[in-house]
Amino acid sequence: MEFKKLISAALMLGAITFGATTASAFGTYMTSANGVLGTSYTSPNGCIACHSAANNTGNDKGVTPLAATWKSVGLAGLAAADSDGDGFTNLQEATASLTTYDYNSATVTPFTQATGGLNLGDMYIIGDPSASQAAFADPYGLATAGKEILGGVSVTVQATPVTVFAKLAGADATWMMYSLDVNNAGTLLVQGTDWMINANGSFTVAGGGPVPAKAVIVRNAPVVSVPAAGGSSGGCVTSAATTPLMMVIAMLTLGFFVRRKKD
Repeated sequence: MEFKKLISAALMLGAITFGATTASAFGTYMTSANGVLGTSYTSPNGCIACHSAANNTGNDKGVTPLAATWKSVGLAGLAAADSDGDGFTNLQEATASLTTYDYNSATVTPFTQATGGLNLGDMYIIGDPSASQAAFADPYGLATAGKEILGGVSVTVQATPVTVFAKLAGADATWMMYSLDVNNAGTLLVQGTDWMINANGSFTVAGGGPVPAKAVIVRNAPVVSVPAAGGSSGGCVTSAATTPLMMVIAMLTLGFFVRRKKD
């Protein structure tokens, strides 16, 4: 009889402990993600960044691309990674919106979420409703080996400053912007003076010459590698691994008190 009571009590205590440790781990992982991405995840809705549903118990082991990235590169590499392979880093996607973060869909990007401007197809321009784009074949070899003209287009603006989102990628320090004269000869603009990168992956053209101005953007040709979802346990589910140990400890503790009571 005492043994049955011991088992029942241990199972009850284990269930309570499981709930407590899991809930605590959810908060820990959300806090970690918020720290590196600058987000404000809270339970339960914040769970869907890594899990298949809000307030998930961790049983799916983290199935989203963001969860797979976390397991692959660790927390330190999470911000700079591109989990959904859309050309924007996770940090750029987090910074693009104060309310909507999407690291798991290639169709939702800072480009698609941009507002208050003009969508040219390959570029989204804020600050110049008369901007335009045109195909550019790079006859002057501005893009050297391993590089490409972003979108294969040039952009003409009628006024500055303007902010530009590119459809294919978020701006980074490797990008180069060339101003084109009437003969399409390129003059490299100076990053940080004529244009600057913004945290959300856009860039702002502050000047760089008279307007109208025609420009192209050169970037490294991308190599996209997206970690597969699923895999070994990780994310919030790791908290559950302590449950068997906690149950054993609980059983031993209860056994100790039962023995003392009998003595």
